[in-house]
Amino acid sequence: MKFGEYLEECIKKRGIPVGTVASQIGINRGNLYSVFSGKRKISEDSLNQIVTLLALSNTETQKLYNKFFELEYGKTDFKRVKCIFTLLNKMPDYYEAQKPEVGTVADLKNLSGEQDIVSAANFIIENSKGEITSNYSCKLEKLDELFYYFVKKEDIQFRHLVGLPFGTKGTEDIENLFSCVRFMQERCYPYLVEVPSFRQNTLVYPYFIISEKYAMVFDEKSGTVIESENFAETFLSKIDQMYLEKAERIGDVPGDILEIKDVYTKSFFANSVYRYELGPYPCVAPYGDKKFFSDIAVDCMPEDLKNELVNICYDHYQRMLASSSLVHILSYDAVDKLIERRVVDELPGDYCKLMNEEQVLHFLLILLEKIKEDCVYILDDSRFHIGDNLFIEINPLYCTLIGTDVSVENFMVPQTFQAIIRNQLLISSFKNFFHYLLRSKMVLPKTVAIGHLENRIAQVKAKVENNKNKPL
Repeated sequence: MKFGEYLEECIKKRGIPVGTVASQIGINRGNLYSVFSGKRKISEDSLNQIVTLLALSNTETQKLYNKFFELEYGKTDFKRVKCIFTLLNKMPDYYEAQKPEVGTVADLKNLSGEQDIVSAANFIIENSKGEITSNYSCKLEKLDELFYYFVKKEDIQFRHLVGLPFGTKGTEDIENLFSCVRFMQERCYPYLVEVPSFRQNTLVYPYFIISEKYAMVFDEKSGTVIESENFAETFLSKIDQMYLEKAERIGDVPGDILEIKDVYTKSFFANSVYRYELGPYPCVAPYGDKKFFSDIAVDCMPEDLKNELVNICYDHYQRMLASSSLVHILSYDAVDKLIERRVVDELPGDYCKLMNEEQVLHFLLILLEKIKEDCVYILDDSRFHIGDNLFIEINPLYCTLIGTDVSVENFMVPQTFQAIIRNQLLISSFKNFFHYLLRSKMVLPKTVAIGHLENRIAQVKAKVENNKNKPL
């Protein structure tokens, strides 16, 4: 059922005359009928008014918006948006993957079906004493879980090659990217490689797994295993020549203080029209001043080094704000986490300390003003919630995925990864995903968000005043 047809169904279901709906939202009755038939498009403001007028359920509202955005973005682009949404929503469960059940391999030569492929991969891994190289597809979830199990055990050195783009398959790029996220959190950094589009009849087996003795080539349904050290070595050398010469390793984050200036310089691009940030806790630095950076920098640093670091961070965020429209999207409980843990993520962990309560209060007041200015949005956790371990930033030139463990006080080193994606298809998909979050009512109404902030500010303010009145 298309958007217009479903909209008409929702109106008829409520028993409200079409003419009444049209007059209530200020459009011509005939134009509304044209929307039903797909001859006209409806404005987003009019759609929002209809949703409010009809008092649709959350399920109905989301279905209606999904059909609206599919019409606006096109089926392929909206499929990518939904893929990001689905993957992010299942991230917490995805991180709890266990070793899949695999049987014994009856014949290591010919494989038929996913179970055979997983069993053969398990056999190769368990009989390997060194490094495994693979470009497996995350569409084979059991295989993905199998590799993750061995990476977590650190029984093997695993090298994962991620091909972007994979031909013209709609969402596989994004799925492979998120497949890498949890591997990066285990300090297993994949290699991003450019893979040309192959015709079906010229590439029978697009995926491979190679150990010292075995080479397996496969697709989602079948494959074959070659047991030969010479063949495996030759295969691996060809892979190195084809892919690794041009591969970009994603996930490493420089921790050396001498590299900080270079990191901040590279992360800044002039004339950025927009910049979106989505995370489980607020990004504090864009709303800080030099005093704030100086206060959170550790005291044990030499004064000149501390001043240099403060200037670098402050200048970076000032330039970022001057050149872009920063839109910050937070989880509903992000503010509570900030108050409880007082974390600051904008400096490398070895060089910053936690905020004090007065700094937290100062930041909350700024955050409240940013919500009023439509620069900060609070997610409705009943409809979408980003897990504690992922932070996403996007501007027109790159998309950054940062993973952290916010339960650790000094969490920047080493429980972190950072992947910078410059693939324009992915950047466009993430941009549309952010628009979808904001425009499909995945965020709380402004009045609700303001009320939540004002309540927390009153609590923190009372605590600060109480501490001031305590006898020394």
